Amino acid sequence: MNAEVLKMMQCPVSGSALEFADDQLVQKTNELVAAGTAESHSGESVSASIDGGLVNADRSLLVPARGKIYCFNIESLIKIK
Repeated sequence: MNAEVLKMMQCPVSGSALEFADDQLVQKTNELVAAGTAESHSGESVSASIDGGLVNADRSLLVPARGKIYCFNIESLIKIK
């Protein structure tokens, strides 16, 4: 996703702007997934690692990306701890 497209996107929960997740957040999220402690917005355990993502303005939710596909489904969003 390029920066121009990103400007048009919003968090599906809060409606806030999104920014690209940095490598550190992606790594931390994947560590939580591997440990079995990553949790989705709907409270379910997250079992699949991510390749990247988008973060909402208050840095509470991550829109996961696997490959080049971003999943904006509310149940797929990952809580940031």
